[in-house]
Amino acid sequence: MILQGVITMLIDRLRNKIQLGIYELTILKYISKSPNYGIAIINKMEELGFRTGPSYIYPFLQQMIRDGILYRIDRVVQGKRRKYYELTQKGRILLQICVEELKKMYGAFETIGLEG
Repeated sequence: MILQGVITMLIDRLRNKIQLGIYELTILKYISKSPNYGIAIINKMEELGFRTGPSYIYPFLQQMIRDGILYRIDRVVQGKRRKYYELTQKGRILLQICVEELKKMYGAFETIGLEG
């Protein structure tokens, strides 16, 4: 019974790490296509099957700005002020490297076999 609890905890921790990385890469990939604002990013993430919302996405965006991966552009659209996010050059390089790493990792799993 204790072993099952430990295994469940480890699985949850690994799942969270994987999901956070995929979540961040998905946001970067979406923004790389064109600058976008928070609600559009949230809607796209939900459309892709991610659970999200403003309290979850905005901290991600703010951290990426602090890391120099994104920058924010304030625009007025139809009388509303919107904060658009765009990748910096550093963000584009990071995305390219991470996508290549993800492909390599997935290739390794395919080589070994995805099933236990």
